[in-house]
This record gives sequence, C-alpha cells and structure tokens, in this order.
Amino acid sequence: MAFNVSKVAYRLLTNIGKTSLCISASNRLVYKSFNNVNTSSRAFTRSLWYAINPTMNGGVSVPPEIGGISGHSKLCACGCAGMHTEGDKELAQFLEDEIKLEKKNQTKGEAQEVDDFTKSVSGSTVSLSKNDNGEKIVVSFNVNHSVEADEGSAEGENEDAESLMRSYPDFNVEITKESQQTLSLKCSFSTELNEGEAEDQQEEDTFIIDEVSIYKDTATDKVYTVGSEVMDGDLYDLLMNMLEERGIDDAFTNQLCDLATSVEHSQYIQFLQNLKDIAKS
Repeated sequence: MAFNVSKVAYRLLTNIGKTSLCISASNRLVYKSFNNVNTSSRAFTRSLWYAINPTMNGGVSVPPEIGGISGHSKLCACGCAGMHTEGDKELAQFLEDEIKLEKKNQTKGEAQEVDDFTKSVSGSTVSLSKNDNGEKIVVSFNVNHSVEADEGSAEGENEDAESLMRSYPDFNVEITKESQQTLSLKCSFSTELNEGEAEDQQEEDTFIIDEVSIYKDTATDKVYTVGSEVMDGDLYDLLMNMLEERGIDDAFTNQLCDLATSVEHSQYIQFLQNLKDIAKS
C-alpha cells in the first residue's frame, strides 16, 4: 500500500542528526519506506527535494548512503556543469581524426584568385567584382549544397581510388551600366553532360544561363524574369557571347570552380571543428 512518507522521512533524517542511531539500521528503515511509496505523489517529490537540498532540511545533512546526493553528475568526469556522455566522447574522438584527415587531403596550391576580379569571401558566400569600361561586373555564389564527385579525376587510377569532391555552385552575374540599369543572369554548371554527348558537342559550354532579368537600383520580386527554356535560341547565344566578351567564359568558370572547391573545403573543416567543440563543451 502506498502512503505518504514525507513526515516519516523528515522525522527519521532529523533524528539522525540528534541521536547516535546506527546508519545501517536507518538505511533499512528508509529503504523499506521507499519501497512502498507512490513515486508519483507530491509528498515523495518533496522528500527527494529535502534529500537533494540538505541545508534546507533544518540544517541536517543527508548522508549519501541513505539517499543524499553529493558531487556532480556521473555523466561528466571533469566536474563541469555540462553533460558529457559516452556518445559525446566518441563523436569528439571521431571528429579529431576526421579533421586531421581533411586537412591532410587539402589540395596544395589551390587557386585562390580569379584573373582580373577582386575576391570577397564571407562564410559560404563569395563575390567576384571588377570595373570595366564604365560597367561594374559582379559574380556571386554560395558554396552550400554545391559539392559533387568529380569522377573524371580518377581516370587512369585503380577502380578503388576515391573520386575527388568538387564544388559546382550556381552563380549570378550582374552587369551594371552607368545608368544604374542592371542585367542579371543566373547561371549553373553543365555537370550532367555525359561522355557520349561531349563527343558529339565538342563546343559544349561548361555552364548555361538559367534565367535573365533587368532591374534598376535594387532587384525585387516584382522584376520580370525570363527562363532560358522559353528563350529564343539566337537570343540565348547572343547573351552567352555578351558574357564571353566580359571575361565570363570557360576559363573563368574553371577558376571559379577551383575557388569554390577551396572555400567549401575550408568551410567544411571549420564546421567539423565547431562540432567537435560542441561535443567537448
């Protein structure tokens, strides 16, 4: 039968401080009482609160042997207030090894600049800009979700060789005239072209134009945008020529890809380091 042990436990704990009762005998009595207690009752909760907070129990300390709680949680062996589980330790150790491996695999001498453009990197976003004949040209991209396996890099190697990871981000080209009119072209890499198609189309571009818009001062959702899938073929070719004349060609996109790969890899290593810090904190 469940009964209220709050007064019983309190009286027992008080007597311990005032008399020379044997702790082992007290243990048996408290344990017997707690075996019959309804753990969902408020009285039981209050009794545990007294045990956890001995200074609030009339100044009587509760020995750990009969339910008092001393020291920090066993989940953390360093004595801090954080919770360190075995899973946290395993994750931190895994990340330690993974970071060393990733740093070892970083490509040496990676291209950090793109010809004729000034680079600006902020986290996962990259901006390349230049001024040319009264025009301001800005190419911007984000390396998030841009990594694919570069299967061609493993050609000539054994079948077990791992393919390198390359970043192929979508990028936006903005050409701003002195009138503050801006031509915006959203582009993406042509990574889905298979080898058979490549043989038939030797002049295939490494990137394509996805959509085009024109705005003044600031782009908004009200600005009309036309997709390349509904664009006249001749108009599309002329826009590609327009980009090539301003240095946005296959050589440029190859350098952009190298830069994006370097930035993405650095961001990934930093992510692993931050995750390790969280697991150890």
